[in-house]
Amino acid sequence: MTRGAAVSARADAWPTMALVIATAAALGLLGCRVTLRFDDPEAGADARRAELSCASDQECASPLPRCDPTTGTCVGCLAKSDCGANQFCDPDDSSCRALNL
Repeated sequence: MTRGAAVSARADAWPTMALVIATAAALGLLGCRVTLRFDDPEAGADARRAELSCASDQECASPLPRCDPTTGTCVGCLAKSDCGANQFCDPDDSSCRALNL
């Protein structure tokens, strides 16, 4: 076998190797018993507000870390102290907003 033929044989092996690796990865994923649920209320920021029901702050997480006792839902803030520096708690949607200085 000449040097050119050896290089050509190696180059021809790459598509086959890629196919073997892709097949092995696909079969490995089929063996997993994982269920992705996009309607889960634990989805965080993507979840609708009404789905994030709570009775205390411990049931809420960022970006909605506070539990509003009047609605029983997780919200961004209830008071100015829940927000960072130069922010206020907007009473319309219970989220922290930047102060317009």
